[in-house]
Amino acid sequence: GGGGGSKKISNANAFLPDLITSAGGDVFEVYLKKGQTMFIPSGWIHAVFTPKDSLVFGGNFVHRHSLEMQLTIFRLEKKMRVGKDYKFPFYQKLMWYVAWDFLKQRDDLMVQIQYKDVKNVMGREQQVIQLISGKYPNHVLLGYKALAKELESWSRSKQKTNTDQFPEHMDVAKVAIQLGELLTKCVAHIGVNPKKEKTKLKQDKKEAKIKLGKKRQNSQISQKKPVITPIKSSSSPPANKICKVEGCSQYKRSKCDGYCATHYREQLSLQSGGDGIDYHAIPPPGRGCKVDGCNKYKKSKCDGYCLMCFRASCLKTPRRPSSKRVG
Repeated sequence: GGGGGSKKISNANAFLPDLITSAGGDVFEVYLKKGQTMFIPSGWIHAVFTPKDSLVFGGNFVHRHSLEMQLTIFRLEKKMRVGKDYKFPFYQKLMWYVAWDFLKQRDDLMVQIQYKDVKNVMGREQQVIQLISGKYPNHVLLGYKALAKELESWSRSKQKTNTDQFPEHMDVAKVAIQLGELLTKCVAHIGVNPKKEKTKLKQDKKEAKIKLGKKRQNSQISQKKPVITPIKSSSSPPANKICKVEGCSQYKRSKCDGYCATHYREQLSLQSGGDGIDYHAIPPPGRGCKVDGCNKYKKSKCDGYCLMCFRASCLKTPRRPSSKRVG
């Protein structure tokens, strides 16, 4: 059966790393030895292969440094209808307690701060915001803000009354609203615009991808060897006018470095990285002017010449005397 929004793969035997690298992505291969531990970043697709019988301990955990990525994966798994056995257990319920713990830290700071003027509640709250903003990095605060937005959506869900993903004795709507208000003030205090931050991150990734693509293309050009297929013709040209590709029986063209038009284009394509761009419009064999050394297309009704060579041949050819009638 198919999941919601999923597409059928034409090649079921396709190797995922090959698809990633062909699309311009990066794939890393890591060899782990006895006693070593590896932490995989949040959201990274991975696979494990053990060439021999081994005892491996592995597991998944969530943390505050990748809240946005973890929420993205949660939505993706929900859209793809991933089975319950393959998802993080009680993820939604855990996020409610994460939000509750963050609000509890705020309440504890409010109690710890002692003011001479007890009525100055606004000053105390501002000081708490400053302490929280200084305690956590910007990306953590932005992650909590994304969590607050997600919790507000969950609190409006009609399924909250008949699911085990919501704490029983917690006012989830109140927690979501309070967390959203607190994080809005904290983000405003640090002066970070979440939309601009995401746009900047995307631009940095795009620039890094472009640089990586250029570097990879240059390495491929330097390593690529020209593969040239000889072209055979019925009439072989003289030895001093033949294409320098071994086995080719075409005439070499002027300004083509000793190649015929076809092989010269192949050389240009290899030098340009195989992008298929024809930088010099040289006519293919059979469509060029029959004058040796001319790189122009032949014109119809010009006896195999281009227009300029046809005019030159007409000037060289003596005109026949016209017969005049004498009356």
